[in-house]
Amino acid sequence: MAPRIDEPRDAVRIQRYFRVSWPTALVRLRQMNGISQATYDSFRKSVRPVGLARSLGYTVDPEERNQDPERWRLRHFPRPFLRMLRDAVFKELMSPPTAASFAGIALPEIAKIVGELPTEEEGWALVEAEFDEFEDTGVI
Repeated sequence: MAPRIDEPRDAVRIQRYFRVSWPTALVRLRQMNGISQATYDSFRKSVRPVGLARSLGYTVDPEERNQDPERWRLRHFPRPFLRMLRDAVFKELMSPPTAASFAGIALPEIAKIVGELPTEEEGWALVEAEFDEFEDTGVI
């Protein structure tokens, strides 16, 4: 069966429905042959999912643009868990994208846990690193 999704808005709708990161949504769609390799490459390079989601009428959580661990999800985690997560990233047992996925939080939140506050460009670099990790490990 040929891939059926070729519009970025459809991929964003799926990403929003399952509440996963943009890289995870694209990788899973590619794995299930929902998008072609060319579409994966195109969406990865050209689609900015937060802006597109906003234009489609989705509410964009402030957490998606500017992480505030005191106000958002980080405060719900027990401190020992956050310390273990931070140690795992520092000891390179877990990459920042993997730690974010594991904890169900955004990459900039992980950056704050480990003491680095990324700029918007650095934040996108973390998203790119998540794509690279999927590709390097052979997931896609």
